[in-house]
Amino acid sequence: MQVVHHGELAATDVVLYREADGLRLRVGEEVVRLDGSIDVQHHVVGADCVLTVGQSIELRYPAPAEWSGLQDDLTPFVEAENFDLGLFVANVAGDPERSARIYR
Repeated sequence: MQVVHHGELAATDVVLYREADGLRLRVGEEVVRLDGSIDVQHHVVGADCVLTVGQSIELRYPAPAEWSGLQDDLTPFVEAENFDLGLFVANVAGDPERSARIYR
């Protein structure tokens, strides 16, 4: 396993990586294969973000502070997912073409 994106959401370690047979998401001690059969969603609820993975994983965490100044950021091509691992994971999992090519 080669760790590619990792961080902490809701005091839980989250790792997105690729193995020989496909993309994986590790949330705490649980490992989920992101093969399109698991629904991954990201929602904003008030001042929090919620990442849900299938029926068994839900992480609620404060929205990144960087989001508040995102519209004024002069960095070319900056997006909200650059500051939120949960949003990044949901975007990758929700796009089959992106999922197929990431970390190749």
